[in-house]
Amino acid sequence: LALLDDHEVVRRGTALHLSRDARFRIVASHARSDELIDSLQQMRVDVAIIDLTLARDDRSASELTPLLREHFPRVTLLAFATLSPSIHINQLIATGVSGVVSKAEPLPMLADAIVRVSQGLPRLPPDCTLPGDCEELSRNEREVLELLLAGLTVSEIALRR
Repeated sequence: LALLDDHEVVRRGTALHLSRDARFRIVASHARSDELIDSLQQMRVDVAIIDLTLARDDRSASELTPLLREHFPRVTLLAFATLSPSIHINQLIATGVSGVVSKAEPLPMLADAIVRVSQGLPRLPPDCTLPGDCEELSRNEREVLELLLAGLTVSEIALRR
């Protein structure tokens, strides 16, 4: 595993937690993306856990993830981030991130996510879904939605049903 997080407490705490799990071996831990790239050029890394919001003078996630995908296609990328409405999960997946773990999730979820993405499976926070993961609306649900979009109130729709 390689870790990239500009917050020392988060980086060291994550490394300490994961080092206690016999399934993982941390081979690199860095605060800057250039340092991570240097490590990836020198050693084999299966999964890189990358913070999406690095220091202002470092690369943005939208710059870093395509760069890592292009130069290190065999490294699985797991985003570790404080999720907010401004972070678009679908865009992350499109740029080559295999999974996302919110820093608000319980710590054991990080280990589960590492295992999942290392098996080639996508991993998203529990409250997120990928497009296409939802079931299609039933005929009845589509009709109700069309009536709502047409401006009818819930009471008016109920009278029609």
